Amino acid sequence: MMDDDICIADLGDCPDIYVNGQTETIPRYAVWSWSASRIIETGDDLPGLLKKYRLSGSRIIRCRPVR
Repeated sequence: MMDDDICIADLGDCPDIYVNGQTETIPRYAVWSWSASRIIETGDDLPGLLKKYRLSGSRIIRCRPVR
């Protein structure tokens, strides 16, 4: 995939959620592919994700929770 096809969404500090009897932590970052219209990876290590996908900080989208 080309880097202009990928960005990283910063979901902010995410709470734990309770699903199917278990508590799960939502990762802070989601790597998004525009052409595939899907998340291709999630994680909490932003420097690692930037390096893995060869992206600069300008490819980070900051998200805000809707209230």
